[in-house]
Amino acid sequence: GWKLYDASEHDLEARAGALGDLAGVALRAGFLDAALRGYEHVVTTVTVPRTRMVLLAGALRTSGRIRDAERVRRYDGELLEDIARANQPHLAAMVLLSAVEAWSLVGDRVTARQRLDECRAISAQFGYNEYLFRADELLDAWDTAAPMDASPVEAPETTLSASRFDPAVESGIERLETLSV
Repeated sequence: GWKLYDASEHDLEARAGALGDLAGVALRAGFLDAALRGYEHVVTTVTVPRTRMVLLAGALRTSGRIRDAERVRRYDGELLEDIARANQPHLAAMVLLSAVEAWSLVGDRVTARQRLDECRAISAQFGYNEYLFRADELLDAWDTAAPMDASPVEAPETTLSASRFDPAVESGIERLETLSV
């Protein structure tokens, strides 16, 4: 990851992809501050809506996991703008599920439901069954939950196991954390 980032000084798209991937790994490993810093930095360097959508989805998910409603609101607005500009329905359905997760984590079920309905509509229109099934699973889970329970959902477990005591991990995480926006 960092080797590709360092080697791609003159290829901004490759550099943005590498940094987005590194932020994604940090998110999956539970290094939320580092992930957010990486996503926030790379989002400012990318202007292509289809690329930004994926990076904004990562920033949204991370913001939701740290329960930062203001960031969720900001990134959601930017995501919706890029969805409208990109004309990429498959990608839109995918990133809308990230918005659902983020809004759920900050306890805003109304907006989460709006994004879920948007995802379902796109998925049904274009036959994206995977996203339709995932959206329907969320709906079923919400329908079986207590109707007045407005508490945020639990953040998903991290999928990678890493320790900052590992010098290579520490070095990589520190580089993400020191990125400026």
